[in-house]
Amino acid sequence: MPLIHSYTYGCGGLGDFLRSLFAYYVYCHINNIPFFLYIKGHPFESCFKMNEIPEEYLTNLKHFEDIGSSSDKTTEEILRTIKETNCSLISNKFDFVSFKDLQKYRNNFLEFLQLTELVNTRILFLRNSYNLNKYNSIHIRLGDRLMEHVNISCDIRVKDNKSFNSDLVTSLKFLKNKNIPIVIFTDNNTIKDQFKGNKTINLDPHTVIDVTVLNTRIHHTALESVDISNTVDAIAEFFIMGQSDSIVTMSSSGFSFWSAFLFNRDLYHVMDNTIRPFKETDLKYK
Repeated sequence: MPLIHSYTYGCGGLGDFLRSLFAYYVYCHINNIPFFLYIKGHPFESCFKMNEIPEEYLTNLKHFEDIGSSSDKTTEEILRTIKETNCSLISNKFDFVSFKDLQKYRNNFLEFLQLTELVNTRILFLRNSYNLNKYNSIHIRLGDRLMEHVNISCDIRVKDNKSFNSDLVTSLKFLKNKNIPIVIFTDNNTIKDQFKGNKTINLDPHTVIDVTVLNTRIHHTALESVDISNTVDAIAEFFIMGQSDSIVTMSSSGFSFWSAFLFNRDLYHVMDNTIRPFKETDLKYK
């Protein structure tokens, strides 16, 4: 019996979508269940290729929604039903598959997860425009409500938010020691406007560092105001960040975690001026 994995507005962002798609792909792969992606009605349909679904799989479909605490069945009940009948699903769950199995099959999943020419062209344009060949990344997730309202000075010693400011300094100094370019990825468009591509930052009176911020506009893909260009940029940043040598995240964001995990990159977490390797248990599951 097949499983058709879907997506709609309001059920989590790009990281939530990909973690569930990944987990259900692996579950179906292990259990020899045909697996399909169907994302009509959302800008994702212009970004990810959908495999063709045989007509017989579209009859007598049982549909489930398993999103956070808003579920019509438990995940365990859904998994049992998938083995018995044709099913379609909208979900942001992933913790029913072990991280060991996710690691084992991530290359298979990346072969399944095919980007459209629209997204591949955007990724190529951004990589060429900013000469992104070998680089490290910092991910600054400020949250959906703060995408337009947090400012950062180019001389970050004068930033009011001392905790944010000091963690960013710690991240920059940590990556500076690796001696390759640093790219900052953020959901905050004000920060993007202030940096405007390549920028020099004064870490202290004796330390200056150059960073790059992509001129993109990403919006949370769960919001209905999202258009195709915002979605393309969000996916492009996810995949470009996944090609970093190392990633430092300033939050427990699934966006940077799954980018690092899927592409098997080193991920570090900074908090209170301390950097350490990001662990699976750091991921806030909701």
